Amino acid sequence: MSRNRTIGLFSAIAAVFLLGAGIGIAQETAAKKSNEAAKNPSLDVRVLSTIHATNAIEVEAGKLAQQKGQSDTVRKLGDRIARDHLSSDKMVTDLAHKKKVELDPVKPQTDEEKQQHEKRVKMMEKLRNLQGSEFDSAFLKFMEEGHARSIEKLQASREKLQDGDVRDLVNKLLPILEQHRELAAHQEGHK
Repeated sequence: MSRNRTIGLFSAIAAVFLLGAGIGIAQETAAKKSNEAAKNPSLDVRVLSTIHATNAIEVEAGKLAQQKGQSDTVRKLGDRIARDHLSSDKMVTDLAHKKKVELDPVKPQTDEEKQQHEKRVKMMEKLRNLQGSEFDSAFLKFMEEGHARSIEKLQASREKLQDGDVRDLVNKLLPILEQHRELAAHQEGHK
């Protein structure tokens, strides 16, 4: 084998080795960043995860309203809320998949968040056990207050979001949440 071919062969082997090492380092760096993000998720990921968790609650509440609502208006509102939040959740999960982020359960961080979480859990349990006009009244109040709180939190975090796609999603969802809040408030006022 000629000297030039031997040098060329060694150069090719060295290039493959260095490329492999570079890929390994890049994968290791990405894994470290992923682990760090999992330990300390960005506001963007936290917002997506919160919307995802809220959607699950709203879909369940909407389905309960369809089953247990006394008035046709509450049953229709429950249907709309369930459908809208299923659609919202598809947008959230599609975006999370595109961004390669996991939508992990969001743990309340402040005392206020812990209280709100406990309140939501208790209200869902209460809704599961109510019937008739008592259900309708509790459902409408829960929808009005819950949507108002969600709107407030999304508006407060919107300008702090780093990712334009997440901000666009929030901007797309806010008018829907406003409609839900207004519909619940309007119906609650006409009981």
